[in-house]
Amino acid sequence: EVGLGQLTHNGADTLLLWDPDYYQQICQPLLGDSCQYQYHQLAGWQRQALQNQVLTDPGFEALARALRANAAQVDAIVRDETEQRPGAFLSHQDLWRLALVNYNAGPGCVRAALRDSIRAGYSPGWDGLSISLGALCPAAVGYVERVTATPLPYQPAGPQ
Repeated sequence: EVGLGQLTHNGADTLLLWDPDYYQQICQPLLGDSCQYQYHQLAGWQRQALQNQVLTDPGFEALARALRANAAQVDAIVRDETEQRPGAFLSHQDLWRLALVNYNAGPGCVRAALRDSIRAGYSPGWDGLSISLGALCPAAVGYVERVTATPLPYQPAGPQ
């Protein structure tokens, strides 16, 4: 775990897999012609080298893009599991909470919690998902609650 968001190799992997523009930005200087292939098509040593490159200096851009990449992966999981548009099934806030779960605990926890909450008949939303997550990936619930409970260090500018 390194940097502002405590990015891991798995986090760098998600970033490179789900953000093709960032993948190209990191890949071209390091691997050149190999970058014509999608990230998941590269050899293991090449993926490892790109992950290491991301982790050498994971600043604000990497963190922001990693969060967006996790949100994209969550959208795909929700579509896959519900056959609905993510925004039609969950609120924007709940989708971001799941993106944080994905960032912290991985897509397996997101998928399993979504399946479990649907099977259990919980109404869509964080309340039902957090019950399922509590049983499957309890640390993820605490992580999301800590991150989302943290007040902003500034007050956004509003109408004067």
